[in-house]
Amino acid sequence: MVTQAAELVAEIPRDPWRPALIALGVSLAALLLLYAGTVRSMVDIWSRSGTFMHGFLIVPISLYLIWQRRATILRIRPVPSPWALAVVLAGALVWAVSARIDVLLGEQLALVLMVIAGVWGLLGTRVTRAMLFPLAYLFFAVPMGDGLIPPLRDFTARVSVFILQSVHIPVLLEGRYISIPPGTFEVAQACAGLRYLIASVVLGTVYAYLVYRSAWRRLLFIMFAIIVPIVANALRAAGIIALAYASDMRLATGIDHIIYGWIFFGLVMFLLFWAGQFMQERGAAQSGVSGPETVPVPATGGRRGVWYVAVVAVLLVGAAGAGPGALRWFEVRAAYAPEPAVLGAPPAHPPWRGPLRTRDDWRPVFPGAGGSFLRTYTRGPDTVYLYSAYYLRESQGSELIKWGNRLYDGRHWVRIGSRPREVSFGGGRKRVVETIIRSGDTDRLVWSWYRIGDRVTTRPMQAKLLEAWDDLRRGGGVVAVVAVAADYEVRPRDARRVLRGFLRDMRDVGPVAVSPPAGSIGSIRR
Repeated sequence: MVTQAAELVAEIPRDPWRPALIALGVSLAALLLLYAGTVRSMVDIWSRSGTFMHGFLIVPISLYLIWQRRATILRIRPVPSPWALAVVLAGALVWAVSARIDVLLGEQLALVLMVIAGVWGLLGTRVTRAMLFPLAYLFFAVPMGDGLIPPLRDFTARVSVFILQSVHIPVLLEGRYISIPPGTFEVAQACAGLRYLIASVVLGTVYAYLVYRSAWRRLLFIMFAIIVPIVANALRAAGIIALAYASDMRLATGIDHIIYGWIFFGLVMFLLFWAGQFMQERGAAQSGVSGPETVPVPATGGRRGVWYVAVVAVLLVGAAGAGPGALRWFEVRAAYAPEPAVLGAPPAHPPWRGPLRTRDDWRPVFPGAGGSFLRTYTRGPDTVYLYSAYYLRESQGSELIKWGNRLYDGRHWVRIGSRPREVSFGGGRKRVVETIIRSGDTDRLVWSWYRIGDRVTTRPMQAKLLEAWDDLRRGGGVVAVVAVAADYEVRPRDARRVLRGFLRDMRDVGPVAVSPPAGSIGSIRR
């Protein structure tokens, strides 16, 4: 490898490749130092999560793909592109906003974008186009996809039940719980198939790039690399349950079902890549290196060219430095914002009575919240539970929108199903998430939503954007999840009737101030 690197350096023309590569190396090193915290967060996730362990391989694969194209790339003269400064600056501001509202995914995506823009800025448009796929492949280093776990679990549960019913195995589906006569299975997070899906897409994408030349073949194979593992995971789950049914729960109920899963996935991937060979174009070498014309582009030479590269490099690092600077500005601005009031449950309005304390064991999971409460309101025989968790100041791990936050604890209460629903409250029609949870013989219907200031949404991404907008306008504010719930015996519509009446009669169902702010406007928070 050292010999190959020496040969590559020898192949580099003295002007202008050498100063461009030196400037690129120094600039990328400075960029990674500026955002060392974000780099550490990515490496930490790769180390802790088996789902994202592939992140360690992405940079080496990307460098290998660039090495494969070196003959083409080195025939193009690098010409710095000042247009990349705007992209680096935009990426830095996205990073700052993401860091302020604790969206780690946004920070990591912004960092990768700045790295790619740095390459574009110092090597130019033609060189960047020649290595566009290897650079874009770097986005796979960002740990993402956790949001797909709930729909993947639901899909796996429904398709597994359909397959089991097709082979005449008696089965009952309740939410994500699949019951057969010998026992019950839960489609847990590990059974969602996310790691299979990510592995398939990461491998399938580079396979399509290397093997096919036409864009439609590449896209078609990548589409198969997405669909096949999702369907295969449902087949795997159905097969495990069928094996447990046939063996009266003696097989496929412990660690062995995970082993079976990986063996099955390996077989599926082998068949996918084997089938992909039949899509190859005939009569042409498959190198995956189709790219731009390599006619040399006139470039500024001599000392003037070196100084131009140096100036662009300094400007790129300066633009990247705007991210930490903007974050510091957000933090100073928030420090002078008014102290929030102490919050609590809203007062009842006739004919309702409350808020009343309760010993109910329903405890939604929102760790790190600044405060939370569970209260009941009554109207004759009707009882409504009101839960809210609110965040006065979010930080990493203490966030309203975070994987793992949920309306049930998974021990006393389990989720049966959920769906969106439109209801009337607060002077208009609003969308809520309707979730049915169960504890023993008790069924409970829950309507929930996020409240960002005085706005209501059920969409996590929209909630994060509203948080960012509030932060830019006034230094942030209180964000909360609000949930109202009622029990029912037979029909969920009975609980819906009670909740509609409660929302109609109450003026406010979110956390309200129960004491004045601890400080005044202009006081500094410590």
